[in-house]
Amino acid sequence: MRAKRIWFWTAVTLFAVGAVVGSAGPASAESYGTARIQYFGCSGGTATYNADFLWDNLNWRTQTVYTGQYNFHFYPDHPDSGPLADKLLKDPFGAYCVDLGQTISGAQTYTIRDLEDAPISYWTVGGKKEILRPMGEDKADDLRELFGRYGKSLASAAAKEAFGACVWEIVYENPVNTYDITTGALYMTGLGSAQTQAQTWLSGITGDTSKYDWDVLALSNAEQQDFAFTSPGAGGYIPEPVTMAGLMLGIGSVLTYVRKRRMA
Repeated sequence: MRAKRIWFWTAVTLFAVGAVVGSAGPASAESYGTARIQYFGCSGGTATYNADFLWDNLNWRTQTVYTGQYNFHFYPDHPDSGPLADKLLKDPFGAYCVDLGQTISGAQTYTIRDLEDAPISYWTVGGKKEILRPMGEDKADDLRELFGRYGKSLASAAAKEAFGACVWEIVYENPVNTYDITTGALYMTGLGSAQTQAQTWLSGITGDTSKYDWDVLALSNAEQQDFAFTSPGAGGYIPEPVTMAGLMLGIGSVLTYVRKRRMA
């Protein structure tokens, strides 16, 4: 009888641990279908970025760009908008560029995917088309913390400009966690007062997972700029495979206990 009790409580413990461990992380890398969206303006300012992507076989590139929140319409009834898009996007919505190599124009079809899998981007350097590798998990986590700490209170154009600069710095600076707006693989000029705010926010990125916004996803298109946005519905509609794996482990243990009990 004592052995049976041990089996039962072991199964219950594994079930609980699986649920707790799973709830600590985001969904695994995958696509969540497509959405038809249309850009209609930027809330923020402009800045000149200087990029040295020697780590990606790309050389210097300097360009003046919009810095801030990019605004979009979402068309849920368009045939290109999949069943999850209506849950993960609203109309209108704001997003932040994670792709300095391309532009956005008109109505486009985008893939909704995990943040670490963006940008899906091509740069043309010296007449040769080069693919820019996705940002990866470490940078995605720093963006999740940036959105979680500061992304919900961006009322002014200057704040949105500073936030957009932070997003670019995190995505393109190398190595990770050496963020400085004024130097490095990516640096920016022309930000004005937004520069100080951006640097303050970047200094606040500490790797504190309790501050992460797990609802930040990416919109990607190989021929257009990619964007990061906070989904209003990601927490309720995107499954977390880690959680499910933990729950399955617990369920499997409970079923094993039940089988052993029936055989006893």
